[in-house]
Amino acid sequence: MWSALVLGILAAGSAAGEYADFVYVAPETTGKSAASAAMPRDAVQAWLQQDYPSRVFTAFEAKNGELAANAENPSLEVASGFPLDLNTEDLFGAGFQEGDEWVFLAGITSLDAHALRLLVDLSGLQAGDELWLLSPSGPGAHGPFAAAQTAQWLPTVEGDTAVLMLRTAAPAPPSLRLQGLSHFFVPLGAQAKATPCPTPVACETSSAGQKVSTGIAMLIIPSGLGQFQCTGALINNPATADTLESLILSANHCFSGEVDATQVDVIWDYRAENCAGENPPALADVPRSTGESILAQDSVLDGAFLQLSGAVPNGTYGRAWLGWDTRTPVLNDQVVVLHHPSGTPMKISYGHVTAVSVNSCLDVLCSHPVKYQTEAHWDAGITESGSSGSPLLFANVNYRVCGMLSNGNAQTCGAAAYNYDNFSSFRDFFAEIACHLTPATPCSDPLPTSACPAKSAFGPGSSEVAQLRSFRDKRLMGSASGRFVAGLYYQAAPAMARTVERSPLAREVFKAAAMPFVALGARAE
Repeated sequence: MWSALVLGILAAGSAAGEYADFVYVAPETTGKSAASAAMPRDAVQAWLQQDYPSRVFTAFEAKNGELAANAENPSLEVASGFPLDLNTEDLFGAGFQEGDEWVFLAGITSLDAHALRLLVDLSGLQAGDELWLLSPSGPGAHGPFAAAQTAQWLPTVEGDTAVLMLRTAAPAPPSLRLQGLSHFFVPLGAQAKATPCPTPVACETSSAGQKVSTGIAMLIIPSGLGQFQCTGALINNPATADTLESLILSANHCFSGEVDATQVDVIWDYRAENCAGENPPALADVPRSTGESILAQDSVLDGAFLQLSGAVPNGTYGRAWLGWDTRTPVLNDQVVVLHHPSGTPMKISYGHVTAVSVNSCLDVLCSHPVKYQTEAHWDAGITESGSSGSPLLFANVNYRVCGMLSNGNAQTCGAAAYNYDNFSSFRDFFAEIACHLTPATPCSDPLPTSACPAKSAFGPGSSEVAQLRSFRDKRLMGSASGRFVAGLYYQAAPAMARTVERSPLAREVFKAAAMPFVALGARAE
């Protein structure tokens, strides 16, 4: 009867798998970099050669190692920050007249920073006023930024210096306030381990794999006055093939706390030029996006789904919207992961599935349990801090997404036997984002924390759950055969609970099949 119960529940919850394949847009042929598209490089260089005031901060000078060692979340944190309260008069000097406009410049330096992000209040800008962010590394420019009601984190700039540029029709600069600074203690762009591990994405020989890699982004996510770094994937909504929606899939733990999606810096095409890992681009030269809203989050499944602002920019390699598949991975499925470990240019790792429906923890106290994960073992390549959220792809099924990197062990090049990761279950998270990918399907609520099908069916505090527990303790656990049956039940419980949560039919099947055991438990009390 127990096996019939299990099979009935799983069958009641099963359905034809949903899937979509990737869409690829060929690269533009303009040859313009992101920097020159915003402002010509020679114009940026000319402004950087002007004489302008500069603020130099020494709070984190020679402290990058200390900041990394003291990071509260070392698997994600790449920058620490400090508050500022500097207004226009504190920052800018005399302006430069250019035609009918005035230009005001101010340099900001945090000594020894590998990169910077600046938090600015733009509410004092007037109609027609523009703020630009100039990057001496590159050089390049980001902007223009107009008046905004909330403080804005500007894009990430490589190196320890950024330059603010105000353009206005008035001979005096408009009101602007610098409210904070993030100092990156992790060197973006450095090779985390010796080549060829992790493996530069340029080593991928499959044409489809190369196309799919263009849909991977490095995410810089504000956390207080610091910054987290993760990886995300651009996801295809087949219903909007003409407009190509800007939707990003990543991991929930990358967005823990009060994260404002509009402040997320999305960095595309950050990859080495060749398989040797040479010539990664300057951050000023790659396309950027910003977030708009978080559409779905689930801490139990460790999934996050974001809407980006505006259209995703094309780039040197083209752009792909990744396909996805809700089928359950099986043992030895060949998989790959595309990711940005430790802020480095994009890497690829190759492996195979070693377990499904794994439950694990994001911390040693297990205060953040994650359920229904897929475990992957890496045969070539590794992942590291910053790889979180990267997509797990079926290597032999058109590189469809089947998971998002959640957690794993510490990995070492040359020690493949110990290199594995757990990936969030896309097949389960899909129910919560289905309305964004298959518009005829509603989105469900996030999963509760219980992995017990009885709690999911009857409710965690119900008398039925108490009586089933009594049946287990007083009827089953007293004999070897009973303990064997209980063990089989607990092996199947995660998949059963998942199905009961997602399928009303499966819930009713479970209740009907469980009632004889409820009655036996009641008599045993």
